Amino acid sequence: MDVLRRIPGYFDEIAFSPGDDLQNEIKRYIREKHINCIISAGGDGTVNHILNHLLRIEGLNSDKYYIGGVGLGSSNDFIKPCLTRIGNVPIRLEFSSPKIQDIGVVKFHDRNNELFTRYFIINASIGVAAEANLYFSCSDFFLNMIKKQSIQAAILFAAIRTIITYKNIHASLIYNGTTKKLDLVNLSIIKNNFISGRFHYDQQVFPDDGFLGLNYCHDMTKVELIRTLMGLYDGHFSGKPKTYTARTKELVLTPEKSVAIETDGEIFRGSDIQFSILPKAIHVLGLK
Repeated sequence: MDVLRRIPGYFDEIAFSPGDDLQNEIKRYIREKHINCIISAGGDGTVNHILNHLLRIEGLNSDKYYIGGVGLGSSNDFIKPCLTRIGNVPIRLEFSSPKIQDIGVVKFHDRNNELFTRYFIINASIGVAAEANLYFSCSDFFLNMIKKQSIQAAILFAAIRTIITYKNIHASLIYNGTTKKLDLVNLSIIKNNFISGRFHYDQQVFPDDGFLGLNYCHDMTKVELIRTLMGLYDGHFSGKPKTYTARTKELVLTPEKSVAIETDGEIFRGSDIQFSILPKAIHVLGLK
């Protein structure tokens, strides 16, 4: 009820599960009830799920719509930095201070060689972070035991376990008129500094500047990667050896084989990967 009191005007609730036709349900609410704001009650994957269905509605001007959040997930990066909570739950429900925001786009070929498109509002990653997210989402008995004690400890455990077994990705990168071939350890495309739990980048990013934040590291030993990971825990990344930070509007990544692709916590697998941006594509409710 505390959440509902913060919502002005008419509101309704939609409960959905994997496999539900959420896109048609959203379309129906927009056309019949003139809804222009959707509050996601869930984790970052729920926000991503809603965003992708919303942007795929034919003829929709997404910049006329608003999205907010009630953080019920493990990381809730969409609501960081967490400025307001109801009980222990972080919220993004400030209707008086919405901001227009860019949306990231990633296109890739899936295992059937079909072109696939995903939108993201927080960040996307390829490499050790995507693999760690994939492991974090699995039903590993020991990991689940850690989750019950501390989500942050579980995130750190998933990252270190992934590093131990991880192999660098041989890939070609094209961005800002430059082509690089390297052994990629991790690549993050960000519109929000936070990537999981306390881990965050020190790059200055803005929600509506028309650019993607690019951060990657390459050719690292496992010891170097662990040091980099611990730096990210305190927000230290740029300027370190074997790391690179830049802004770009487009990026093409061609790995030698299919890789895990993470978008706002959702994991896919693909190759021939292209990143781009939809400038000022949707309004996001404020944090205060």
